[in-house]
Amino acid sequence: MTDDPTPPTPEQLKAARLHRKAEQDREGVIAMRDYQKDIEKTRDTTVRLRALRLAKEAADAAAPPPPAPPAKKKRAAKARDDQEAAP
Repeated sequence: MTDDPTPPTPEQLKAARLHRKAEQDREGVIAMRDYQKDIEKTRDTTVRLRALRLAKEAADAAAPPPPAPPAKKKRAAKARDDQEAAP
């Protein structure tokens, strides 16, 4: 409830609408600018990470990984083989 018993005039309503519309337009411009900055930042990050990935893949292709050491036999398998051969 308002303390003012008289309703606003049509001119006051129009002025309030125009003020609200102008404020929304300003906020829209700011929001679009922020949105474009975020897109540009994401694009720059993507380009940077892609370059790093391609450089790593090129380095990995140029220097193959060292051969893996031979696998060790498990002790449990040896003990089981000994038990089977004992009887």
